[in-house]
Amino acid sequence: MTNFVLRGMPWRGETLWTTDWFAITLFITGPILCGAAAVDAARLSRDGNFHLVSAVPRPYRPYLRAAAWAALPAVAVHVITVCVALVFGGFYGDFSATWTAVALLVQCAALCWYVAMGSAVGRFAGPLVAGIAAAAGSFAFSYFFSYPEDSFGLLDLGGATVSRLGYEYRPAYLLTQLVLFTVTAVVALLVVPSISSGIRVPSRAGTAALGAVLAAVVLSPQVPLTDRLSSHPVRPTQCVGKAPKICVYPEHHRVNDRTVEYVETLVRAARSAGYAALVPDRVDVMSRTYRPQNPGVQGLEVDPDGYDSGVVDIRSIADSLTTPYHCDALYDDSRPPGDRYWIRHHSLTKTLLDAADVRFDDGEYIPGSQVLTPEAAGSVVADFKSCALETP
Repeated sequence: MTNFVLRGMPWRGETLWTTDWFAITLFITGPILCGAAAVDAARLSRDGNFHLVSAVPRPYRPYLRAAAWAALPAVAVHVITVCVALVFGGFYGDFSATWTAVALLVQCAALCWYVAMGSAVGRFAGPLVAGIAAAAGSFAFSYFFSYPEDSFGLLDLGGATVSRLGYEYRPAYLLTQLVLFTVTAVVALLVVPSISSGIRVPSRAGTAALGAVLAAVVLSPQVPLTDRLSSHPVRPTQCVGKAPKICVYPEHHRVNDRTVEYVETLVRAARSAGYAALVPDRVDVMSRTYRPQNPGVQGLEVDPDGYDSGVVDIRSIADSLTTPYHCDALYDDSRPPGDRYWIRHHSLTKTLLDAADVRFDDGEYIPGSQVLTPEAAGSVVADFKSCALETP
């Protein structure tokens, strides 16, 4: 519930982001469930109880029932929470209901998997040792197998804290996780201890089965799938106005009206003040994977804080409207633009804000930047359109 309202619910409107956001909780609830399941299984296996369990025709069933009591309430709460969040945030834009449901199913399978692993540990140790070992061990597994770099992450369940707009689920990744969770959990749940010299141990078949489960988990990064999400660079589809046409994503409906209002305010002021060069033909809000590829379309990046608060800053909009997002040099980490570019860029931003009579703090901009004349601003814009970012 705390996660539901954390940071102003920025995920609202994005189906994929909402589903992944609530996977953050699994990093904690998974190990807790694993430890609880281990304690329950250990109680069934301790002296005084084990002979009753082992005497039934299918001795794995008592363990299975105990595991179900641990898993099903947690799964129900998780599903209800995510579904309420999805309905609360609304369904907008282009998304796949099928793969959203599969992603949620994978998260539920992960909860069951944690319980199955804890149940397997608890069958061979006392309650205290089993609970601590299962919780600590599963937390370690979560740490190492959640987000491995450039490899498959069995426990990579989402946990998104930033927008997912521009991405979609990779079906092969989700299905592989689902198969691995299901198979290893079922195998672990079917292993029943036996008594040898007063100690609970697995049979030879059980030892082989648990070894196979451990091997499957440890070797899972070798699965030839590296990205849980695939790029889906779709242009914004909701457009208003003309000269410029302003296009936004319906997923961000909470900030769209104010964003459009500020863009119109700035371009109207620029046109009235004689800064026609600062008025683009079209403005496209960008996603995580889409940005304009030609100078005829001006990209627009909404400050991520806007998704938290619902408040858009006109200064941020002005800064974005003067950024040449179509230029690849802006994204070259090996040779980022120098001070000359930033002076020119901030000068354009100041010019646009000044034309709209918006106050700004000089201390927020690089020294040397200044309000430009219409001719000087036109020259800088022409250079930026050709990606001559640092021309004297």
